[in-house]
Amino acid sequence: MSNLKVTLDKVLKSLNNAATDLSTIEVTTLTGNVTKLFNGDEIDLVQTLITAKGNVKGEVRLVAHTRIEFDQDATQFFNEDITEADDHLLLLHQEMIDSAIDSRNAFLVFLKELFD
Repeated sequence: MSNLKVTLDKVLKSLNNAATDLSTIEVTTLTGNVTKLFNGDEIDLVQTLITAKGNVKGEVRLVAHTRIEFDQDATQFFNEDITEADDHLLLLHQEMIDSAIDSRNAFLVFLKELFD
């Protein structure tokens, strides 16, 4: 019975994490050049940008950021210095938003079917 409780606790924690992940969609589009020596480690861009220390050179510019709440309230930010050269980045940004929404919707359908 103890193993069942542990397994159930893990499942509930996973569902809670999934619900948290489903609650918002955030897409951030950056552009620029970053050079870092990674020494063969896995590359984690977010962590690299947060802890940009040591052998890091470059410049990163925020192009756009979108946050969509579960109730569809949305906040968007676009860099005021966007140029025509950035048009392809804006298209990619929108494609990522669309993909994230599609993924969230597919997961919600999966959960609904799982509990039906």
